[in-house]
Amino acid sequence: MKLQITRVTPNQIILCTDGKKSLVAEAGMLVRHDQGGQTHYLQPSSSVWRERVLSRWRLTRQALRLGILNAQLCDDDTILAVAKGRIMRSVSMDGCLETCHVLRPGMKPCFNGIAVLPSGVCFCGEYLLNHQRTQVVALLRSKEKSHSFERIFEFSPGRVRHIHFVQWDSYDNCLWMGTGDRDEECLLMRTFDLGKSWEIIGQGSQLWRATGLVFTKDCLYWAMDAGRDTGTTPSFIVRMDRNTGRTVQLVELQGPCHSCGQLKDGTLLFSTGIEGGVNEKHTCAHIWASRDGEHWEDLAYWQKDAWPLRIQYGIIRFPHGLEKSSVLHFTTLGLKGCAETWHVARIVD
Repeated sequence: MKLQITRVTPNQIILCTDGKKSLVAEAGMLVRHDQGGQTHYLQPSSSVWRERVLSRWRLTRQALRLGILNAQLCDDDTILAVAKGRIMRSVSMDGCLETCHVLRPGMKPCFNGIAVLPSGVCFCGEYLLNHQRTQVVALLRSKEKSHSFERIFEFSPGRVRHIHFVQWDSYDNCLWMGTGDRDEECLLMRTFDLGKSWEIIGQGSQLWRATGLVFTKDCLYWAMDAGRDTGTTPSFIVRMDRNTGRTVQLVELQGPCHSCGQLKDGTLLFSTGIEGGVNEKHTCAHIWASRDGEHWEDLAYWQKDAWPLRIQYGIIRFPHGLEKSSVLHFTTLGLKGCAETWHVARIVD
């Protein structure tokens, strides 16, 4: 397989696509790109002037985590989005982004920490630094679609550091959740009752530390997020059989996994990041792909740029909804020559 990049758009971060529409973060705005070439700008209605100004430059935007950090298309043609300190919802596809929930200080969901279910119910997993493990970590669920949120599940202080992902599994009609970061804090869990009760599927080692899952009819796939805090622990692409629960480590990666996805044709995708850990085997971020889940190929890689890791790790991130697209969309962040860039590509044999 080879990666053929067909379009590169600097200073834009693709957050979501459904094969026809795409949601892209550009400075402090959210931009909707339609298939016909039309663009629509959505402005957060509650952003203060200081935030709007500082969001214009990459250095302040990334250092302060400003701008639109996450967004998903909902089935009712509204948009769910996240900015620093708040969850927002659009009244219409062309309207403003109105705040529907204020997050507690220092908290934002990971990229896969926001899930929109087919029913319209939305979930948000809390992600905060929590170095001392003194914070309660909660899962939020929308009361009325995505209009407001309430806590429905909590981890007591010290149980986990934070939530990495919350994802809907359309094969088994259940919700999955993953946490980290220390061995004892790494959990893979699922619920069949919208978060009221949870079953632990795996726990207790870096094997279960993931930033997201990829679902197929027979298996679950993830790649380990063994970061700079894990010493020499390597990261692997992992497959788990749905029926037996048996896990297999398929291929060792160059570094921790920061993103995963799947194309409409079933192609599975993972990307590695650059955090500066001693367990990293290359100073580049890589894209890995497989057509069958068994044979994996290293498709492309980019070197870390000169900016400090404290400002931005070197990562490659796939958008929400990629499974509805025939072409590959991804964003490069903190990488040489394409520090904050939206890429469109095809994978050819």
